[in-house]
Amino acid sequence: MTALSIGIDAGTGPLVLLLHGFPELPSSWRLQVDPLVAQGYRVVAPYLRGYGPSPAVAGDQLLATTIADDIADTIEACGEEQAVVVGHDWGAVATWMVAQLRPERVRAMAALSVPYPNRSSRPPTQVFQHLFGDSFFYINYFQEPGTAESELEPQLERFLVGIYAAASASPPPGALRQLPASAGFLEQLPEPGALPVFLDPALLDEAVQTFGRTGLAGPLAYYRGLDPTWEQVPAFGATDVTCPAMFLAGERDSVLAFTPLDAMRERVTDLRRLTLLPEAGHWVQAEAPEAVTAELLGFLATV
Repeated sequence: MTALSIGIDAGTGPLVLLLHGFPELPSSWRLQVDPLVAQGYRVVAPYLRGYGPSPAVAGDQLLATTIADDIADTIEACGEEQAVVVGHDWGAVATWMVAQLRPERVRAMAALSVPYPNRSSRPPTQVFQHLFGDSFFYINYFQEPGTAESELEPQLERFLVGIYAAASASPPPGALRQLPASAGFLEQLPEPGALPVFLDPALLDEAVQTFGRTGLAGPLAYYRGLDPTWEQVPAFGATDVTCPAMFLAGERDSVLAFTPLDAMRERVTDLRRLTLLPEAGHWVQAEAPEAVTAELLGFLATV
């Protein structure tokens, strides 16, 4: 059994597991923890594999089976048979993975920002290549081991501030603009004049220090595992999610431009809530914390 290292463990009661995304840490859920605890839940937010003190990624790629097993093992290590699993960004993808591949551990699930990833007829990077052609697309850029690391690790603070600003509801001019495929990632991230209003400077410092110690190869292994998962785990994205589920995103989330919502209505058989929050971008639980907390508590009350 390989349980993940825990960043936050608060409260008592039914277990709610909060999974962070890229490039974030368990503290990305800080604004939801106390309200959930106050309503009688035990809230646990681990570091995903390859982040902080959690186990390292073996090799350059991380398969859906490993991710799902990590979460299932963490639930067991918490002394529970099941949990409500809530994830944002890559944490949302991980939540879909464990709900499909280890459903016995998932009482209910909530995905933020990344909808159900329907299995495509071709490997994901080929699909993205078809969609974006000769234009830069970050997931395909992340595929070659070492390329993104060599660009981003020497400029961690610029990268983190830039991506948090660019993917927010109010990006700086020129953010995420169309560039040729030969471009670098930072070329899409103009430096904002100030930190985004939702970004706590202390949490930025924590992220810079954490990724400075561990590097980005582990987090990037999730992207590099997309095609191997497609090849080796055909059940992921092709079977139903049957537990109670909810989906929430910001209306201005750029991820929704290439991840349609339609598949959820077909494959997620007990989708109880589908909410798009106005005036919020990709970092929805930080940009609209009270609304996200209210949606989560409303959903939890039904399960």
